[in-house]
Amino acid sequence: MQSELQITIDDMPHSAALDARIREKVSKLEKICPRLTSCRVVVAAPHHHQQHRRQFTVRLNILFPGGEVVVTRNNHEDVYVILRDAFVAARRELEKAMHRHDGELTLRHEHRTIGPFAAPEPVNE
Repeated sequence: MQSELQITIDDMPHSAALDARIREKVSKLEKICPRLTSCRVVVAAPHHHQQHRRQFTVRLNILFPGGEVVVTRNNHEDVYVILRDAFVAARRELEKAMHRHDGELTLRHEHRTIGPFAAPEPVNE
């Protein structure tokens, strides 16, 4: 990654195991997009009532040249499950974004126009 990973854990004690899991998940994303410019991970456990179990929230902000992926997952009792779900969604969105980005680069490189948006041919008068 071209810049540092930022991990924020709110409303719960810091866990070395959780930190290690986040770093592992981010390193897998870097294999898909080695040019990630930043990755911000926020894990929060908002205040809970006594009748309900604590629910976790995960938010990922991933920046790469030409795009951004933002994923939020809310309300799960297991922080590791919601973290997994958030990173699976981020990977899927990152793959889509990289595919679109690669397609645009290919079209620009080959100077082709596809579809009904092709420029009209000049009219000779």
